[in-house]
Amino acid sequence: MHSLKGESSALKLHGFTKISSEAGDKLQALQNQSELAGNDFLALAIHLDELFMLSETIETLGQCIN
Repeated sequence: MHSLKGESSALKLHGFTKISSEAGDKLQALQNQSELAGNDFLALAIHLDELFMLSETIETLGQCIN
């Protein structure tokens, strides 16, 4: 997530930067928990889904431009 955040920031892809930053924060919080349950990963799964949807949108736009 840290690499994605840095690379997206350098490319000024603000949506990716915001979502990857939030996902990184969630990962950090999970690492600090002593015990984990399935529900603890829900917020992270939502952020990852947002990243995939944004990637698909950009890919579709790129295909339309070509």
